Amino acid sequence: MKHNDTNLSKCYLIGEKSHLSADSYRSSRKSSTRWFFKNNDPMQNCPSRKHQTPGSRGFTLIELMIVVAVAAILAAIAVPAYNRYVVRSKLHDAFGQMQALATQMAQYAQDQRTYVGACQANTVAPLPTSSDFQYACPTLTATQYLITATGLAGTPLAGFVFTLDQNGTKTTLATPSGWAGSGSPCWVQDASGTCAP
Repeated sequence: MKHNDTNLSKCYLIGEKSHLSADSYRSSRKSSTRWFFKNNDPMQNCPSRKHQTPGSRGFTLIELMIVVAVAAILAAIAVPAYNRYVVRSKLHDAFGQMQALATQMAQYAQDQRTYVGACQANTVAPLPTSSDFQYACPTLTATQYLITATGLAGTPLAGFVFTLDQNGTKTTLATPSGWAGSGSPCWVQDASGTCAP
C-alpha cells in the first residue's frame, strides 16, 4: 500500500512476504517492513534515506580552512584592541589615584603646615595601593611634594612613570616601547602620546 506521507510519494511499503527482485526493495533494520523504491532509485526521500539526501553533507576541508582563517583575522584585530582598552583603563585609574592623593596632600598641609610626614599609613594622605602601579612620594618638604606612579614589572603597565607635584604639574617621565610621549608635560593615555584631559 502507498505510504501516507505525500513527501514519500515515490516510496511504497510492502509486506514481508512480497515477491520483489533484489534491486527493487531495501530491508529496514529497525522493523520487519521493507521499503520499495520506485524506478529503482535508492536516493529518493524515503524514511530510510531521510538523513542521507544529497543536500545533507558536512563541511569540506576548504570550508573549514576558510572559517579558521577568518577567525584568526578577527582575533588578530580584536585582541590587540582589547589589550589597548585595558591599558588605557588602568592608566586612568592611576591618574585618578594620583589626583585623589593630591587632594589629601592639600588637607595634610592645611593641618600640619608642611608636607613632611605625608604619604604614610595612618595619615590623611596615605599612599594608594594597586596591583598595577607603585606609588611613592620621593620629595616632601614644607612647601613641596612630588608624587610618582611607576608601572609594576610583569604587568601591562610596566615601563610607565607618571608624576604630579604641589602645583598640579603632570609629567610622563617614561613610557614603554612603542609608546610616544615620554617626557611630555602631561599624562599620556595612548600609544600616540595623546594627553589625558
